[in-house]
Amino acid sequence: MVKRLTLIIVLLISRQILGQVDVSTEMGLNYFAASSFNDYINGNFAGAENQLSTFQSSVEFVGEADYTWNEHLQLGLEYALSIYSFNSGATGLGLYNVEFEFHKPSIVAYYLISGEGYKFKFGGGIGWRYVALNEKLPNYPTAGHDYTASGFGAVLKSVGFTALGKNLYAVISLRMRYDLPGEPADAEGVKIKDNADETNVNLDSVSFGLSLGIAYSF
Repeated sequence: MVKRLTLIIVLLISRQILGQVDVSTEMGLNYFAASSFNDYINGNFAGAENQLSTFQSSVEFVGEADYTWNEHLQLGLEYALSIYSFNSGATGLGLYNVEFEFHKPSIVAYYLISGEGYKFKFGGGIGWRYVALNEKLPNYPTAGHDYTASGFGAVLKSVGFTALGKNLYAVISLRMRYDLPGEPADAEGVKIKDNADETNVNLDSVSFGLSLGIAYSF
C-alpha cells in the first residue's frame, strides 16, 4: 500500500513539474561592439579598405529550459554560443585570420504573460562567460595560436511564443548583452598586445541580437 501511494505521489509531482517547463532552441544574428578588439584589428591588420565598423555580426545559437514558478514568474537556464571570424590580406605579408567561439551560459528570470496560443516573456539574467580564440598571423604556423578568456556577463531578453500545435511553439527572441570576458591569454599566460598603444586586447562587449526558433512545453 505504501509503495502504491509513493508511486502515485511521484507521478503527480512529475506531471506537475513537467507541465511547467519550456524547452527551446534558436538560431540568429548577434551584433556586438568590442572597442578594444576593433582597435587592434583596424590598427594592425584590416588596412584602409577593410576597416571594421563599430558593430560586428556573429552567428548565435541558443538553447534554453525554463520552469514556471507561478502564474507570472519563470526561472531558467540559457546557453548561447556566438561564432565570429575575420580575415584579411591587407598586411602585405600574407593572410591574417582570427576567429572565436563565445560561450554564454546564464541563469535567467522572466515575467510571464500567457494566453490561448501565445506567451510573452520579459526579463534577464547573469552568468559565466568563456571565449576560445584562434589567431593566425602571417608569419605563424598554419594552425595559428590559441587564446582563452573568461569572466561574467548579463543579458536582457524579450521572448514571444506563438502556438504551432499542441505544446509546440514558434519563438522570436530579442536580447541585449553586456559581457566582460576580459583579456585572452595563451597556455603560458601571454596575452594579445596591440602594438599601436602597447595595451592588452580585451573582448569586453555590448551586443544586440535577434533569433528565431521552436519551443516545446511539457
